[in-house]
Amino acid sequence: RFTATSEAPAPLDPAYAYDVGSWNILRQTVQTLMILPKGDGDPVPEAAEKCAFTDTGNERYACTLREGLKFSNGKAITAEDVKFSIERALALKADSGVFALLSTIDTVETQGDREVIFHLKTADATFPYKLSTPVAGIVN
Repeated sequence: RFTATSEAPAPLDPAYAYDVGSWNILRQTVQTLMILPKGDGDPVPEAAEKCAFTDTGNERYACTLREGLKFSNGKAITAEDVKFSIERALALKADSGVFALLSTIDTVETQGDREVIFHLKTADATFPYKLSTPVAGIVN
């Protein structure tokens, strides 16, 4: 059972949720750029067609969205939606502390409708793993 209260206003909002129960639901309902394969292994693209570090210092991470992605209301998912979702989680700074998973992000840039570029404050080899968590879920 999930209950919204003033202390927990949005128990199934990716920008707030940071517990096993909520994440189990969000992993099934919110799309992320990357996903962990069943079993074990490095993250692989989900909403992204491809993602990779594009510099030698692991401080610039670029993703290209798959074509034809849509929200449940039929609206196309764009790079701007990804940027909005990440910046929203960072700005809300939920008491759960989930936003800290994205704390190495300095800025998010978009190029066209399908490319999103994350400029990191410091090298972060775990960044693809962080993009596979619900806090990086793409919201409308």
